[in-house]
Amino acid sequence: QYRYGWGELQNGLALGLWSLARSEEAVAVLRKNIRRHPESPRSYSLLIRYLNQMGRAGEAMYYTQAVRRQDPDNAFLWFESCTMHMQLWDMDGAKRCIDEFRQAYPDHLDAAFTQAVLEGDYESAVDFARRNVEAQPEQWYRKLQLADALTMTGGWQEVIDTAGQAFPMLLEDPPQVNDLGVWASRLLAIVWTRLGEQDKADAIIESCVEAFSSMRLMHGGGTYAGIDDVLLYALRGDR
Repeated sequence: QYRYGWGELQNGLALGLWSLARSEEAVAVLRKNIRRHPESPRSYSLLIRYLNQMGRAGEAMYYTQAVRRQDPDNAFLWFESCTMHMQLWDMDGAKRCIDEFRQAYPDHLDAAFTQAVLEGDYESAVDFARRNVEAQPEQWYRKLQLADALTMTGGWQEVIDTAGQAFPMLLEDPPQVNDLGVWASRLLAIVWTRLGEQDKADAIIESCVEAFSSMRLMHGGGTYAGIDDVLLYALRGDR
């Protein structure tokens, strides 16, 4: 009943407000919806994502813990609470959380990947990321997760190939950048800079910077939207 009722319409309203960069209004709608419909996991999910992207990780952690208390045996919510420690730069807390999670779910690939990254075991992180791609070959996110891990091990050509598979328009001349492709663009800019192909690096950086002017600032396709922007400006030397 909830899914097709008033509460879900409010979630749709929040999505619409967010897409128009009316972020505070979107957050207010979701908070109110949670007060009226505390059983709505979708409202929590949206609110946590939006607060993260607005740089308010402490508030996001509050709601992450609140929704997990409703369903403490939910593996997805447990893992999300572990990654929230990383958003707060609480790496010791993240390690403890992931260690406990993996004892309960030893075959969880995302947890294995995250644990390897936290421990600085980047070769293992690449291996787990490859397995995720094999399990979900249609998911562009999995390809970029692998490409990102490969930048930690110096697998430059494979980064280009993998990011190019996810977003082939980025390999065009000039590169075609959209909101979801910013992460891949940043990875390609790093690789081409490392390989000394500065013309290619400059082209994709400039395409990104141009795209930023028409994007919703801090409202990108992932949790770290905004940080990609900063890293690309840094690669360009624009302090």
